[in-house]
Amino acid sequence: MVASVLVLASCSDRNDPQTLIGAVPSIPLDVVQHLLEDDEPEFETFSRDLGARGLELLEEDLWRASLDATSPRAFALACRSLERVTQSRSRIFGIEGAPEVSVWVRAATPEGRARVARLLAERDTIRFEDASLVEDKARLDDIVAELEAEGLLGEAIRTSLRRLEKGRELPEQAEEISRRALAAARRAGRPDLACDALGRLALRYVSNGPFDSLHVCMGEAIDIARTHRLPVRLGGLTGVYANYFHLVGREGLATELREESVACGREFRGGAEQLDVLEMMVADHSGYGQWELVERDLGRVEEVVRSVPDCMEAPIARRSLESIRFQQASFLMRDGRTAAADSVYRSMDPSPLVTDRWARDLLAAGRPEEALAVLAKTPVPKGKPTWRSGNLLLDAADAYLQLGDLGEVEAVLARLDEQDRTPTNPWLRFERELLEARYEFAKGSWDGVERELAGAEREFEVMTASDPTGAALYLLRTWAARLRQERRRLARPGLEASYLAAFDDVRVAGAVRSWSERTRGVFLLYEEMDDRMLRWTADLDGLVCDTLSISPEELRIRVVEVQSLLGSDPAAVDAPVPARLVAMLTSLRELLLPEGLEGMEAPLLISVTGTLRLLPFEALPIAGTTYTPILMRHEVAYLRLQRDVSYPDYDWRGRPRTRGLAPAPGLIVTQPHLPKEIRRRYGGLVDLVGGDREAQHLRALSSGAQVLEGADASQERLRSCWDGAEFIYFATHVVRDPENPFWTFLPVAAPPRAAPDESRLEVIDILHARLGLTKLVVLSGCASGAPHVAPGNVSPSLADAFLDAGAEKVVQTFWNVHDEESTELMIRFQDAWLRDGLDPVAALARARRERFESGVTHPFYWAAYAVQMTSP
Repeated sequence: MVASVLVLASCSDRNDPQTLIGAVPSIPLDVVQHLLEDDEPEFETFSRDLGARGLELLEEDLWRASLDATSPRAFALACRSLERVTQSRSRIFGIEGAPEVSVWVRAATPEGRARVARLLAERDTIRFEDASLVEDKARLDDIVAELEAEGLLGEAIRTSLRRLEKGRELPEQAEEISRRALAAARRAGRPDLACDALGRLALRYVSNGPFDSLHVCMGEAIDIARTHRLPVRLGGLTGVYANYFHLVGREGLATELREESVACGREFRGGAEQLDVLEMMVADHSGYGQWELVERDLGRVEEVVRSVPDCMEAPIARRSLESIRFQQASFLMRDGRTAAADSVYRSMDPSPLVTDRWARDLLAAGRPEEALAVLAKTPVPKGKPTWRSGNLLLDAADAYLQLGDLGEVEAVLARLDEQDRTPTNPWLRFERELLEARYEFAKGSWDGVERELAGAEREFEVMTASDPTGAALYLLRTWAARLRQERRRLARPGLEASYLAAFDDVRVAGAVRSWSERTRGVFLLYEEMDDRMLRWTADLDGLVCDTLSISPEELRIRVVEVQSLLGSDPAAVDAPVPARLVAMLTSLRELLLPEGLEGMEAPLLISVTGTLRLLPFEALPIAGTTYTPILMRHEVAYLRLQRDVSYPDYDWRGRPRTRGLAPAPGLIVTQPHLPKEIRRRYGGLVDLVGGDREAQHLRALSSGAQVLEGADASQERLRSCWDGAEFIYFATHVVRDPENPFWTFLPVAAPPRAAPDESRLEVIDILHARLGLTKLVVLSGCASGAPHVAPGNVSPSLADAFLDAGAEKVVQTFWNVHDEESTELMIRFQDAWLRDGLDPVAALARARRERFESGVTHPFYWAAYAVQMTSP
């Protein structure tokens, strides 16, 4: 392309850009103008705007054009343009680019240029096919040697790295080639190629270890890419690094790296290559049901496509966009834009995968007739079912079940039986068991429902038997939630049976009954159904179920607004409670609380699902008062139901949570020495003076407790001593992104230049703990118990992870808290809990009441804290 421009330019004395554009319309006018004009300041501005990636591509085109130029004028213009671009890359971005080629090409003979052009063309056509793999590798080595002999070290390095990309090397050989390429890139002053070599080394370590070497290579490569503003390298490196952390279950760190890659692509003009990382983000968020994030990411995709209109020409962009379109169609269907979703599916090339995804989306939208029409276009072949053909049969059975045609459901299931009752995919068997449970429900066979649900539970155990500790953990959580929801929907008729189905374990229901008899307390269970809100009230007088006079969507809007007001800093501890907030809390009390509580002072145990997990019930006012919260009459605690927010209980199989053993002393974590990178990235991570005061007070109350502080408050030390601790008290920060459910962690100490995961305590680390003897975990940092709530989806908080690891109770926070004021509250809690021997629920209630009675009436200061448990 550029060679054509140069040949045409040689025919024009004035190098008229308009003539070139007319002859070669694919060349942008501004690029031609800046290549041909002599205004250096303007060319500088153009180069900065084009960015490191744009200059790199332009340099490559000019280098190839200089080799192919056939006229002296075209050759001179090629050399001049190449030198200008190379100098700009070096001056602006610190990339030495290809000075060797600009010097070499000036000195080379026409025969020499033609010889190198043939070498590069041959290099680019080697395919490394099985029949010629050994010969292809040998020839590529010869090309490397010839390029080195010519003094073209950069091209020799590129050629070696191409062998790594295509040649299917053994790990040891790949490492040797990568190290030689890295050493050569450093000698040549080529940070771009050094990035490529380090990336290849890192890929080798991702698959084979050692992981310390992986972190070293990635750290150096990412630093180089940032320093020299290399968007494609930085995007590719962060993408690979993010995938590694994703696979090992560090979803928060993976998310952070992908966000950084997207941001750098936007800032450094990364072009269509950004789509690869966006595809990963869209796929993960869609798989986890984070539809608000899917919508955001699809918007970013559209932004890239608009800014790089020819992006579909890049093979990587085509592959990424094809995958993204599936997620886009599912999102549009879920959002009610069915015509737009159907249009996306119709634009795809027909295949069983497209049919399956389209049919499933139609079924989820309640359109079974259209799903059957789509399925009819892809007949299921006879014989042993594959994963996809089995899915298509299940889709058809689901459609007939929604239509109420039980005879057709039975026929489709029989067809699946004829092919193979036990396909190898446990997920397919899991889906079949759930569908057959719905089929038995439609027939009114309650025993059949229980049988099929038990089968689904067995299949789920098969899926968790491999001890998933990586990305599978998060997907399995969504499947576990689906199993629990189906169990709830398919409950036997009758008040008692329906109530018990709300619990994941009937033993918890029995514990609630014992708690009510022991304390004379009231248990309130709120369930967010598809179209209504249910409230169960269980006390000594019996069991009552009411349907609230508000839809789940309306309640969601109100709760989010109230939670926002509650978590807004009033700026003064003696600030009055705003009338608007009182009115909204009063309205929620009238909607949520049952009649008959007004004259009682019984403790309340509350279970909530969905958006209500954001609401501190203790802040609701007592009727007939200016503002007196129900906290002043009722001790309030929260019984966490697993249906929404728990992780699979895989880690406890074969490792019973024995309560009879004596727990180890308590553990206090405070003032960790955070790495500079963490402090720099999250500017609010200042030393917590109040948190340190909490820790010192707690240390005096519990003299046997172990204290981890400073450099000692690290992941390694925590792992060595938190199993079996009687209590764990974190007087530390919590980092949380209010929009992203996985970007939540406890920052801990790590040495300088440590791997990025060493300074973060994420969900996966907490789930690995054995906390079956731990009676209480205290998370006094900001928003430690606030889940991420989106329409139709609730994601676990850090507090939920500690409960899933075995802790009996967790003290958590709903929103960001003040260091000093929260310290006053938590010291009162510690006194009531350890000095006076109160249960954590009673201790926290007393501490909050004392703060309210002292004049701190605004709930921002005292309602942020709550106690959550899995059994009373």
